[in-house]
Amino acid sequence: MKQTRKKPPAAASPCEPDLDEALRLVIQLMAIPGPSGREGAVSEFIARHLRAAGAPRGAILSDRAHRRTPLSGDVGNLVFRLPGTVRAPRRLLMAHMDTVPLCVGSQPVLENGLVRSADPATALGADDRAGAAVLLSAALASTRRFFA
Repeated sequence: MKQTRKKPPAAASPCEPDLDEALRLVIQLMAIPGPSGREGAVSEFIARHLRAAGAPRGAILSDRAHRRTPLSGDVGNLVFRLPGTVRAPRRLLMAHMDTVPLCVGSQPVLENGLVRSADPATALGADDRAGAAVLLSAALASTRRFFA
């Protein structure tokens, strides 16, 4: 079955991020345990959100990089391909999904406009789940624009 995408209007305005959604995503992502080599749950969270926004399954893939490294893991790199709107060189945006072991058990909370760990014994895990959340937010906005 061939997937079709909506063609954006000629004078389309740029995708505007949903900042409330972005904040929810970063908090949810920081709460998922994912130390190096065990970021499969994070990858699945991201892929599930992309599919729910209308991304075709063929646009989302995981490679086998985790099978070619000294530290074997449960998932490779998650790759999401968006169609271009003009002929131009490709662009790559990336973030890593793992965190340091101190972040396992993180319970991020929003207090007075700041996100912090509810448990002082755990780190927040914002490196680089915040980057992953930024890319996911941008991908969701683009996906809704092109595929929904």
